[in-house]
Amino acid sequence: MFEHAYETTLWADAKSVPAVRAIVARMGSAIKVIGVGGPRQPAVSDLAKELDADYDDDLRRLIIDKPATYILLATMNQVDPAIITGALKQGCTVLALEPIAADFRQLESFTLFARQPEDRDRSSTALPGHFIHCPAFTQSPGWLRAADPQLVLGPIQSTAVLSASRQGEGSLFARLHEAWRMALDLTQMPQSIECSILQPSRVIDASLRDLTGHLSMHARMPDESSIQFQLHEISAATTPAPCDRMIHLIGELGRLRVTDCAYELFDHQGSLLDEAVHQPTDKAQDSPFTFAAAVAHHWRQLIDRPALANPQMRDRAKHEAMALACCLTCLLSARTGTAESPAKLLTVNGWR
Repeated sequence: MFEHAYETTLWADAKSVPAVRAIVARMGSAIKVIGVGGPRQPAVSDLAKELDADYDDDLRRLIIDKPATYILLATMNQVDPAIITGALKQGCTVLALEPIAADFRQLESFTLFARQPEDRDRSSTALPGHFIHCPAFTQSPGWLRAADPQLVLGPIQSTAVLSASRQGEGSLFARLHEAWRMALDLTQMPQSIECSILQPSRVIDASLRDLTGHLSMHARMPDESSIQFQLHEISAATTPAPCDRMIHLIGELGRLRVTDCAYELFDHQGSLLDEAVHQPTDKAQDSPFTFAAAVAHHWRQLIDRPALANPQMRDRAKHEAMALACCLTCLLSARTGTAESPAKLLTVNGWR
């Protein structure tokens, strides 16, 4: 139970409305929706009426007229990073279901992730709010119960990530961005990336935000270790489906397999050493562990433990730049049909 409902603004488009509605239902009395915004689409304005909240298609105006504790960004449609900076200046916590930037120009325009250290130093004091990627796999019940990979596995030799999302529940780009953020937490920058993307149109889009379909990726590290991704966007369904994310890590001492709700630790001979499974306290609410449940779980953790809003990362801006470079390199490789170097992209854009 929460002492009071936290005032919240939602920003969505027609495709993300069903997921946003489910998230709001999961949060229950923990939040009070005071504003709903997004492109002028009937599904978005209807959601505002359904929640008895004000509607506006101008996010900047909505932030000023309806200051809220939380903003849930379900789409980056019509969102300028500068507007999010304004929300952070007001002390708002922004929960982003999509990456803030799809290219380095957009990343530079977001003060929190500015390339110049002096700009980031100023933002740390001038921006009392928080920007959170949500739902982070590292805040899922399975990962939170798992042993620290770098402690129990030793040097990591292989990282494999599997993630499948339904349309409207995080784009293929969002899954790719999350997979790279997680991989870069555990390993160094890859030397080369080879990627293939199978889209319904059979034509690979020029923008990360337009990616759909299935993505396969293999990255080679300087020490010959590797990273593999299998990411899929599947058609929307009328019934709730479990959130489908998994990471499999192999190290010198064993291997670790983690899903949203469970983990297993094996030694180097394949014997099971430890395991844990998330047992929901409210089976009606938490089973299956859907995308909406994953967002709500992360959100409630932020409410319970506000310190989680401050990522323990020495240089978050550089980390974001590295993740974006790896995403863009995946796109480039898929378009050229050859292995490409993310370090080159960082260098060209002034990050090396």
